[in-house]
Amino acid sequence: MKIKSTMIVLSVLLAALVVGLGFAIATHGAPIGAVPPSDDDATSNTTTTGDENATEPPVETVSPYDVNGYLKDDLPEDLDLNQEKVTILYDSHSYAQEFESEGITGDLINDAIYNRNETVSSRLNVNMQFVGINGRNDTSGFTAAVNNDVQSGAAEYDIIGTYSQLPAAFAMSGSIVDLMSLEYLNFDQPWWPATMVEQASIQNHLYFCTGDISTNLLWMMHVVFFNKDMINALKLEDPYTLVDDMKWTVDKMFEMTKGVYEDLNGNGIADSADRYGMTLYTQSLDANFASAGLVCVDKDEQGYFKIADSLSSEKTVNLLTKFCEWVHESGDVIHDTSTGVRAVMGEGRSLFIEDRAFVAKDHLVGQDMFGYGIMPAPAYDSEQEGYITNVGYPHNIYCISSGISADRMNRAAAVLECLASEGYRQVTPALFETTMKVKYAEDEKTSEIYDMIKTNIDFDPARIYVKEFGADLASLFKNSVIQNSTAWASRIKAVMNVASKKCAQINSTLGG
Repeated sequence: MKIKSTMIVLSVLLAALVVGLGFAIATHGAPIGAVPPSDDDATSNTTTTGDENATEPPVETVSPYDVNGYLKDDLPEDLDLNQEKVTILYDSHSYAQEFESEGITGDLINDAIYNRNETVSSRLNVNMQFVGINGRNDTSGFTAAVNNDVQSGAAEYDIIGTYSQLPAAFAMSGSIVDLMSLEYLNFDQPWWPATMVEQASIQNHLYFCTGDISTNLLWMMHVVFFNKDMINALKLEDPYTLVDDMKWTVDKMFEMTKGVYEDLNGNGIADSADRYGMTLYTQSLDANFASAGLVCVDKDEQGYFKIADSLSSEKTVNLLTKFCEWVHESGDVIHDTSTGVRAVMGEGRSLFIEDRAFVAKDHLVGQDMFGYGIMPAPAYDSEQEGYITNVGYPHNIYCISSGISADRMNRAAAVLECLASEGYRQVTPALFETTMKVKYAEDEKTSEIYDMIKTNIDFDPARIYVKEFGADLASLFKNSVIQNSTAWASRIKAVMNVASKKCAQINSTLGG
């Protein structure tokens, strides 16, 4: 098992629709994608000796890149699973197609998933079977299916891929295995986000993973879309320049939205028919906590979880105070817990919308009323080292059942690694490069922004272990803004006792 110890310094933005290309290894801070081979990757070379008339035989070297410039995995070329069955239990109610495909249809994403699965089956000589159960809307049913499979000894499922809030519960119940104990998985590879490995592991134990194996992870990235026509009409600063200059901050966002509200229908009431500076689906407020460089749960020097010191910091209080004032008192923000609020942006009556990347596909693409671009969620200030991307809960995380034999576990690990690496080379390029950045990106800069945003995803353990820490912890900032409550100290105090006990329990159970 290999794992990076350094955490990625999160960077920059997003662009026009959903999820796709690979994730950058944190240490390098560069986006994962087609990596052009360098001169050092030549397929052969000749070395001369002291005798200039004599040469050594050519030394054949194998390039680490495929013909398209994508990094290859290091699974053994002769790995043969002898047509053994590997069953993947998955969430059938995921937002977007991710797991299986019945065949080639001409749809880019569907066909890429089909080809990925066919490649994995062929490379490993394995019989993959997919079983879908509703995991997003029926979390208790999916959880029971996994735990019962392990506890009864039925052992029907090898790999589990499901809604992000469930795998931590499987780990706590002992229903999934520590991935670091298995063969074949290489978490130094770019198809596994280094931030996921760094933030979600405990004492070098990692029970679940995600990355290029999941299309839904990228669709759920929180971003900010802007109305280009309104930017020009209001003579505002160029959003892309602000991003490049590290000047896209919360204060700049407040400044740009100030005074944008207009009572378009003249009824004297601020309603969804008017013009606004920001359209805010309130779930996206989580993104502003993360993009400010804040987390609820951090790590101590030994690698155990701890409640983050920054949670009680002056910075957090300042951020909360600013957002409460902006959302509730400026008059320039329309916000709602209902997804219907997205129509305000989709109908051209909002300067910005802060939401998940799929909003471009579902609400912006195809409309011809205005041009749009994309930005990351704003940084806390210009001194922040980079932009940070929060991901909505409806993305998928993968794990391996503890109820199967050691041989089956390692088979499953080989399949998991192969699915992720082939996803990086086949599905992500189709989703991100072709669909997101070309079909749904209106300009070249938008495409560049997407590249920046996807490299900087944050995996606050309070969100991965959301139920285990207590749901109030992960949603504390968002709920405080929604309720216009700046009494942060009392809210922290109300959850700290329970959260600290839960934290100790998680460390004890999973830390080894």
